[in-house]
Amino acid sequence: MIYRSPGSITLFFYPSGIKENPLSYGSVGIGMVVNRFVFSQVEDSTDTEIKINDREYRDTVQERILGMIQRKARIDVRTEIDISQGFGTSAAGSLSTAFALNDLFNLNMTYYELSGMAHRAEIEKRSGLGDVASIITGGFTARIKPGIPPYGFIDSLNVYDKEFVYMISERPIETREILMNEEKRKLILKYGRESMKMFLNDKSVENAFDLALHFSRKIGIMDPELNEVIEKTRDYGRVTQIMIGNSLIAFGENDRIEKIFEKYGKAGKLKLIKCGISRVY
Repeated sequence: MIYRSPGSITLFFYPSGIKENPLSYGSVGIGMVVNRFVFSQVEDSTDTEIKINDREYRDTVQERILGMIQRKARIDVRTEIDISQGFGTSAAGSLSTAFALNDLFNLNMTYYELSGMAHRAEIEKRSGLGDVASIITGGFTARIKPGIPPYGFIDSLNVYDKEFVYMISERPIETREILMNEEKRKLILKYGRESMKMFLNDKSVENAFDLALHFSRKIGIMDPELNEVIEKTRDYGRVTQIMIGNSLIAFGENDRIEKIFEKYGKAGKLKLIKCGISRVY
């Protein structure tokens, strides 16, 4: 039983909602659902075993989902996108696992029930705040109200004609470490709220990228090398750091941008996708 979920990139955000209710807690911000996937294969088992890219893990979102449904399973997760670089691999793994387990055990849970379970696992693990909400919406998303529907509200721009270029550097950033850092949380709250307010006055991709770069520099988690790459790239389009990762995303004169990115890290191209969860047959 295999399901896949696309990844999700966040440009800027801030934590919000009622912490006591994981379904209404999450983040407000701007994101992009992209055509890179996480695949989850599940098998019924008397013991729980979680592998991600052939490495065994414990205390995962997958274990939390199994605890919610009170089942045991062998789960094999494989990613097309880098872990801890801001591509929403945890959320994508959580969603694809939830949908696969629903099918395996005939749980008869609805789309939003499964999405809520995946979101709750993310919140409890502190591995993400809003990627699940973005993924189930698709495209270029605006998380207006935190959480999963019916608590959260996620809108999207009708933008599917752009191709984006990304770059990943060597050092990953653990989302949990940033979210647990009180000083960084205060900066994220301040500049995330400011950025979202300014975006709602001009709901364009160009404005979102400009605000995201300002947000990134204000919260101060960017490697100096990434800032150097940004300065070399800005003459050819919009560019910003992906949240939360040592990675960049840009659009404009993409061929020129990609050549610059290739000098400094792993580069590639992305497109937005409309769908949320897609089954692999």
